Amino acid sequence: LVEYLRTVKKSDEQKDAEKSVTDQDARYFKCLAQVNELRDEMARLRSQYDKTAMEMKKRFEDKEKKAQEIKDAFIEFKRWKEVGMAIRARPMGTLREWLEHVAHVHPLDVDAAVAESANTSNC
Repeated sequence: LVEYLRTVKKSDEQKDAEKSVTDQDARYFKCLAQVNELRDEMARLRSQYDKTAMEMKKRFEDKEKKAQEIKDAFIEFKRWKEVGMAIRARPMGTLREWLEHVAHVHPLDVDAAVAESANTSNC
């Protein structure tokens, strides 16, 4: 009877050991699956981040370009406004002489300014 109980006890211990190994394997594979899921999620988030960053960069560049265009248009407007004021306040002499004088201070196309002045005086 003692011999039988020893063999039964050994087989129970073997079964417990096998069950423990099987449980460990199952937990290991579950952890591996979680790691793979997290890697996939990280790749998806990284891709989404890159896409968002590129969209924001493009929007920034578009707004920066628009701001530069507005600034350039304003500077051009101010320049022509100053030229117009200078033309109205010019001393005696020809328009071309005065514009050439003003062109040294404010670079501009003298021929275009003369033509525009002629167009506005005809109206």
